Amino acid sequence: MKKSLILLALVAYFVIGAYSVTRTKGSAFNAANAQPSNANLPAVQFRLFTQQPEALMKFYSAAFNTDWQAVEGSYQGEVLNATVQVIPTKTKNRTRRVTLPLRSDDLESHTSNLLTAGGSVRAQGASYVVNDPDGNLIVLARQ
Repeated sequence: MKKSLILLALVAYFVIGAYSVTRTKGSAFNAANAQPSNANLPAVQFRLFTQQPEALMKFYSAAFNTDWQAVEGSYQGEVLNATVQVIPTKTKNRTRRVTLPLRSDDLESHTSNLLTAGGSVRAQGASYVVNDPDGNLIVLARQ
């Protein structure tokens, strides 16, 4: 009963967060990305369109110790129960920003890795908000 209430609260938190982000002017948040990461759930999939795929792959590799695989014109890597797919693009018009909600048991270690990798980290309550080099947000919360 307690676990189901906690899971329900997490889902509500991310739905409210997704709604508030989609209501922000100029936001390009993809509502499909609002699913919470949880060790009991399959990995959530995110697609990042960028003009600098090598920079993003370097950032995510250093921040999360992730190996990247070339897959059909893009690169894929696993990040805290989320599969991130980096897709190269030549125009800024197709570039969109997304929010990756990720959960971790060791927030301090991961935020330290994110800072070392070149991300900017700020605390927001019990979670941390990180900007990757392309401007995408990573919301890192305790699992």
